[in-house]
Amino acid sequence: RIKWLEACHEAHQATIVQGAGEVAELRAALEALRMEHLLHRSEQKAEHDTELLQLRTSMEDVKGEELRRMREEFTLRQTDVENQALEVARAEHERRQLELSRAH
Repeated sequence: RIKWLEACHEAHQATIVQGAGEVAELRAALEALRMEHLLHRSEQKAEHDTELLQLRTSMEDVKGEELRRMREEFTLRQTDVENQALEVARAEHERRQLELSRAH
């Protein structure tokens, strides 16, 4: 009976040791999966950040192009207004010259 109990105890101890080894393997595998997951998330974030940067750059390019176009339009309008003002001034000058020549 004692031999049988000792044999059972040894078998139980062997099972505990085997189970502890399996638990250690599972923990190591879980840690490896966790690290792989973190790496994957990090890569996804890097890709996302790159896409955001490209989008921002594209938006800035579009804004820059829009601002350049608006400046060109403003310059053209300003030139038109200045030309019209010169034309009005020239016409007024011609009218005065004509009045002066009629007066003499």
